[in-house]
Amino acid sequence: MSKLPVAICLSLSVLAGGMAGFALLQTGSDAGSMSSAISGDSSPDETARELKKLASALREEAEELRLRIEKLEGGTPAVSKIGEEEKTPAIAADSNLAADIAALAERLDSLESDENIAELARSGFARAREKEAEEALDLVLDTSQPARDRLKAWQSLRRMAGKSKGKGQSGPPEALQSIIDLARDTALGPELREEVVKTLRGERSEEVKQPMLDILADDADPRVRMRSLEVLMWHGGDPAVLETITAISREDRHEEVQQHAAGMMPKVQYLVRENAERDTGGGGGGGGKEQ
Repeated sequence: MSKLPVAICLSLSVLAGGMAGFALLQTGSDAGSMSSAISGDSSPDETARELKKLASALREEAEELRLRIEKLEGGTPAVSKIGEEEKTPAIAADSNLAADIAALAERLDSLESDENIAELARSGFARAREKEAEEALDLVLDTSQPARDRLKAWQSLRRMAGKSKGKGQSGPPEALQSIIDLARDTALGPELREEVVKTLRGERSEEVKQPMLDILADDADPRVRMRSLEVLMWHGGDPAVLETITAISREDRHEEVQQHAAGMMPKVQYLVRENAERDTGGGGGGGGKEQ
């Protein structure tokens, strides 16, 4: 029986095992997409360790295959009828296959280096993050899904965007608009609406101003209205917003809202000055933190 079919089968088994391992690892990265985005359980270090284990296992299989090829080549070589100087195609194919196996083992040795493993981990982690962000965005935009699930997906998007409080828009514009619509949905309970508005604090996008002014004017729940004040605080440079907050700090139908606005006025005035200095190139002092 020719050695070539046996060698090919062994080669295919190694390659299939390697591909299956990489596919399994990649699937594992995707499987916890939304949960890992929210909990932050996965890390590039963990991915690197898994890749290194896989590379080591593949190298061991390649070495075992190389030894089997050498054993096969140790038999009596078949010689063609033309002469001893010409080997049969089968023998030449076996030699080529052995060289391919040696090259595979060399590549796996390279794959095991810390630098290559780190790069694979980084790229794999980045791809997983991109997929998580896409899934989160799809969930935020899907109005057929429960409001609380959409809110959690929005919070996940904010974290993945790497935006801290008061630093500007922290999510895709279409997701931001979807959450604004959710905040204005009076069919939701006040507790959930309060949570939704609370996630918009620090948003300096122009899109949030008028919706928050509307909530402040029309919503019946004082807690939701207080959260809208906290969103509007970052827009105090707008005369209409500053006038509204100032008026509420003096008088309002909800006493707790009036007191909350009064307590915010020093912070609002500070932000107004800071924004004015930034706009005029004055350099502003210190940069306050959101409370």
